[in-house]
Amino acid sequence: MGNIYTKVDQINRISDEDNRMNNGLKSTFIKLLLSFIFAFASSQLFAAFPATVDNTATIAVPSGVTDPVPTNNTSTDSNNLAIGSISGTVQTDTNSDGLGDAPLSGVTLTLLDNAGNPIDGDSVTPGVQPITVITNASGAYTFAAVPAGEYIVLETDPANYTSVIDIQSADGDTTANTNTNDNQIPVTVTGSENDAGNNFVDESVGTITETVFNDLNGNGVLDAGEGIPNIDVTWR
Repeated sequence: MGNIYTKVDQINRISDEDNRMNNGLKSTFIKLLLSFIFAFASSQLFAAFPATVDNTATIAVPSGVTDPVPTNNTSTDSNNLAIGSISGTVQTDTNSDGLGDAPLSGVTLTLLDNAGNPIDGDSVTPGVQPITVITNASGAYTFAAVPAGEYIVLETDPANYTSVIDIQSADGDTTANTNTNDNQIPVTVTGSENDAGNNFVDESVGTITETVFNDLNGNGVLDAGEGIPNIDVTWR
């Protein structure tokens, strides 16, 4: 009987191994099939996605009405779907010459529409979710995947910094940067261009504090009762 059970066990083990092998082959085949389907569908989707979309409108002439000029009942217009980008730098003026001398990292920039309103970057979340980027260690920033149109780049001055000058790119933007010290630069993105060179220059600011006093005992130190109030001090 022991030999019979042993042979049965061997047969069962062989059968189990065959089942596992078959299941593994089936799983591998299904994965390969799904990968092929996804790759094929993706290639067809992106191949069919055009750079422009043609919108065609056609006027249907009602029954019983005579159209004197039947050749003008259709109009077609093309919309450019190309996207570009906006880039630039934020630097600090370290010697008060009005020029950027060193990069400023961690500075927040916000993309606005041409009316100065924040653009909603997340249509799913309620409310307006502004589109923002942060300057890197080189002081550089980039707004990627920007559709063609008119925009404003808004810089938020870091703590203890103030604006020196805002420099618009020299590529013929539609709206000129008439105020070069308001932390805003108008930008026109045409087609798939990278509108580069939209740069901001800031400088650090601090405070100067001192005390005016009458040194009554000539010891060169402010003592009690020696301070003089209401003195105008001019910084030159």
